[in-house]
Amino acid sequence: MQRIADLTREYEIPARLLELEITESMLMADPERSRAELLDLKNAGFSLSIDDFGSGYSSPTT
Repeated sequence: MQRIADLTREYEIPARLLELEITESMLMADPERSRAELLDLKNAGFSLSIDDFGSGYSSPTT
């Protein structure tokens, strides 16, 4: 969270202009910490998206 906040300040990018995609598997690795981090990101103004759709099942295109 802190690194993202630092970068948005450094480059003067409003948090509301960014959408962060978080994978479901990352959230489940440490649910309590993830909950706190997601709340911090939301309160800082970031949009959040959770995605693991098709994880491990995609096939390469030819």
